[in-house]
Amino acid sequence: MLEDKTEGWYSPSPGIVYPTLTYLEEAGYVTAQTEGAKKLYTITEEGRAHLAENRDFVEAVLERFAAVGRKIARMRRRSAEDDDGRREPNLPPLVKAALDNLREVAIKQLEGDAEAEAKIVEILARAAGDLRRN
Repeated sequence: MLEDKTEGWYSPSPGIVYPTLTYLEEAGYVTAQTEGAKKLYTITEEGRAHLAENRDFVEAVLERFAAVGRKIARMRRRSAEDDDGRREPNLPPLVKAALDNLREVAIKQLEGDAEAEAKIVEILARAAGDLRRN
């Protein structure tokens, strides 16, 4: 569900899922039943009541995940092609997000300050040099 909401950006690992299920079971919000090598978790009445009491919070968190997913999807579409219509190399999502953020900040700086171009070019040239050296 979270992977779908975030457009594949976040998928909880077993190291998150299983301790969470254990906590929910210990809190009485779910029960676990073994079926072969697997466990089947079922929400309890107490769990339903707790979920109902916290429905607004849960929906807000899920909506935030969905908003992140929509933003990631937009960034992926935008970064799939550069301004000349050429395909960009397949970059990791966080690098793409950082480059998109840099692009947005640079554009805002240019809009607000006609003399910002030289400073932006200097910063980008320095960053490129730093990357080449590493």
